Amino acid sequence: ELERQCSLAAELRKAAFEGLYEGGSKAGGLLPATGLLDHPELKLLYVVHGFPPDTWAGTEIYTLNLAKEMARRGHEVTVLARAPGPGGEGSSFKKGEPEEFELIDGEFEGLRVIRMIHRLHHKGLEESYLQPRAEAAFRKVLARVQPDLVHFQHLIHTSAGLVDIAHDAGKATVVTCHDYWAICPRVQLIRPDGERCEQSKGAGCFLCVKEKKLDSIEKVAKAGKLGDKLLKAVAGGAGLVGSGRTKVLATEYAQLRAREEIVPAAYAAADLRISPSRFLRQKLLDDYAGFDPHTFLYCDNGMRTDHVEALKKTKSKVVRFGFVGSLVWYKGGEVLVRAMAELGPDVAAELNVYGSFDPDKDEHHAELVAIAEEAGARVNFMGRFDNSKLSEVYAEIDVLIVPSVWFENSPITIHEAYLTETPVLASNIGGMAEFVRDGVDGLHFEVGDAQDLAAKMRRFVDEPGLLEELSQDWMPIKTIRENALETEFRYRGLVTRRRVRKRAVVLDVVALDADRREGPVDQQGTDLLLLRPGGGAAVEFDLPVLAACGHRLSIEVLALGPESEVQLGGHVRLGDRVVGKLELFAAKGSDETRCFEFEFEPKDDERGQGGVLRVECAIEPGGPEAYLRLARVAVETLGDDL
Repeated sequence: ELERQCSLAAELRKAAFEGLYEGGSKAGGLLPATGLLDHPELKLLYVVHGFPPDTWAGTEIYTLNLAKEMARRGHEVTVLARAPGPGGEGSSFKKGEPEEFELIDGEFEGLRVIRMIHRLHHKGLEESYLQPRAEAAFRKVLARVQPDLVHFQHLIHTSAGLVDIAHDAGKATVVTCHDYWAICPRVQLIRPDGERCEQSKGAGCFLCVKEKKLDSIEKVAKAGKLGDKLLKAVAGGAGLVGSGRTKVLATEYAQLRAREEIVPAAYAAADLRISPSRFLRQKLLDDYAGFDPHTFLYCDNGMRTDHVEALKKTKSKVVRFGFVGSLVWYKGGEVLVRAMAELGPDVAAELNVYGSFDPDKDEHHAELVAIAEEAGARVNFMGRFDNSKLSEVYAEIDVLIVPSVWFENSPITIHEAYLTETPVLASNIGGMAEFVRDGVDGLHFEVGDAQDLAAKMRRFVDEPGLLEELSQDWMPIKTIRENALETEFRYRGLVTRRRVRKRAVVLDVVALDADRREGPVDQQGTDLLLLRPGGGAAVEFDLPVLAACGHRLSIEVLALGPESEVQLGGHVRLGDRVVGKLELFAAKGSDETRCFEFEFEPKDDERGQGGVLRVECAIEPGGPEAYLRLARVAVETLGDDL
């Protein structure tokens, strides 16, 4: 009997193994083989759209805390952050300031931080989500840092193309979804008129982005396919209707429709996606079929807790409602103040609003003041406060109100409130409804409804025991250390997968992004460089690590139609050898962009090393010179499994 049972066990084990193998093969779900790392510490690169001290919003603070904790755990951490430049957001370039997309290596609170200057001046709508110059800068950072894994905390203000670039370089990738930018160009699924969108509106998004005819968004969304055909024809120059401004709008419309696939596909291309709320995860899964639910995790953000503690509430004769955060319109400030006005001046309650406040410069702030003053509401605008004083602020708040009219994700203020044992009144949508348990640690009210909010506020005045009743069972708050531990576990699972580097783009830059210029070289337009003869004009481009395989070099040269007598040409060197000659040519009555392509193999001493690509206007080394108007330079590998 024992022998028979052992034989049966062996057969069952074999069947289970073969069943799992075959089932996984048919479903295409087999993961790549894994291997051992040759180093216990990980090299991590965090990519984010802003970073302290430039910006201190939730995503930026979370990135800072997670990066510092990973560094504390012994990992080599670098942050790549988009930065607005010395003049601030949207400023114009001034002489002496860093160039657009220049990389500035520095340090912040012990972390290596590489800041990429981007003032957000887009030539077209497409550059708001696909930015070749940001991609070129990212390739340089990958070459410098050589990370094992890239964790994208946001792709906005950089480029959706970064994920594929990291993959092609053989890097593990993670994206944290902090908001709805993957499916909403305005980020928050809320329109300028305050209407929320339950999902992406396709063609209707164009009206929202342009802030035109917002009441027609639903109709345009339904008629989108018909509009696509017409407007694509106009954008393509078919001349069906209009010209000039009409064609510009048609082009932008086509670019916005292309965004619907390009941006979420970039998120989907990552090895792992993380959402800090179940609501946000489900919203993205419902909107885009390309997301794999098995690699899209819910995992709430960890937070620093060392500076937050539950201090004993100070004594007060009135119920103190509080708001903590940014006073922007979609945070529901108007609902908040109108609710306080509904209560009237004689109710034993007051509202203390903590956050940057400047009614002289901000129309929304001025409107809030006007509403409060007209009703005689007891509203105190407290202004900004030092974050180290957070516990003291909450010690003077009996009930926190989170009145946002957009689908908040995982509001940090709710987490802070629970750490300080403060019940929460929250809008009944999104992550607010998810993290505030109605009747347990707070109350819900109808989003955007000042009267309903006022009724819930009145309960705290009329029911003395309600505060204590809602202070018995607090949600556990995840610390940043706990979050780092679970995140590190996921990182290790991803980086130990064996990866095949695909044919990779080593360099792809507009001429303006040359690393060095010599002699008479002038900028033309926004991207071009003109090398003039007679002074040894040349430009150089730094190449990162060259693989042990063939490479293709592509150089685009622009000849202008009116300059038919001007011949352009030159040659290209890699180190001490010529790798290509740019044959002389001139335009023939109209602008012409000519692409020169050359193939080369790195020499033995160049493999695994970087190199310098030098473009000269001399026809040959030491020879006569010509004009040379460079538009673009690109280098890609010709081999797979690099």
